[in-house]
Amino acid sequence: MSNNNINEYWLYLDDSGKFLNKSDKHVIYGGIIFNNKNKRNNFIKSFIEAKKKVTKKSEIKGDDIAKKYIKFKKSPYKKADIENLISKYKIIDNLFCVWTCKKDLILPTSDEEHAKLKNNELIALLIKKLIENKTILPNSNINLYIDDIYTQPIQEIDAINLKSYLNKNYSKNGIIRFLRTKNIIINKVKYLDSKIYNCIQACDIIANFCNKYLNKHKDAKQLLNIFENFEFNIIACKFPVIIYNNSILDIKCCWSESSQVNTTGNKVAGVFLESRQAAQQDKE
Repeated sequence: MSNNNINEYWLYLDDSGKFLNKSDKHVIYGGIIFNNKNKRNNFIKSFIEAKKKVTKKSEIKGDDIAKKYIKFKKSPYKKADIENLISKYKIIDNLFCVWTCKKDLILPTSDEEHAKLKNNELIALLIKKLIENKTILPNSNINLYIDDIYTQPIQEIDAINLKSYLNKNYSKNGIIRFLRTKNIIINKVKYLDSKIYNCIQACDIIANFCNKYLNKHKDAKQLLNIFENFEFNIIACKFPVIIYNNSILDIKCCWSESSQVNTTGNKVAGVFLESRQAAQQDKE
């Protein structure tokens, strides 16, 4: 909590699947959120230490963890090391994922700007849901960090456009109007290199595991069960509720609710995943 009763949050996102990639069946944003820097710093420190036992590389990917966890049958300690890494997520305030299925969408083959607008709408929807489930409180500033996929000049332009999109008062956009009524301000948007920033790597694991589940990967349930201490409601994603339908953007989004209750008695929602507790400063 900062001065003048303004809350501050640090929100990290990584995507899995692209609107313009024909082979991708879904577009997903997985993420983590912190309500103060100390939690973020503590998570980074513990995540780095646990990561060293899993890999010697500076970057760890969800796909790498999936392969290690499934295939290291002759080295049980490896599985224990991965489970120890995932246990560090308990510091985080919330784990979440929002996704859209592409099978019913009419997508231009090369309209990258339209695809970016769809991504922006997904992010706006995600923030709205975090407000509705009380993960983010009204009267808040949000620092938003996203995995980078473009060169630096394009990232800077996209960051400016996304920040402007989330902060403007679009009278015809219900989600943006909702953010304004809750006095939500996006303080910062920054694209980060996952090779360097550990919070983005943590998001990649969530997005990757959820993608595997949605695409019926044979080991998906076993992978999601690594998060069993976070009380995933895995069944919920089999019957996702369409919570947003934008005919202009031609996008339908899904969010899976959990019946989990936190220590304050508030019902909290995650998409696929959700931690029981409220919790990088990767020198952003």
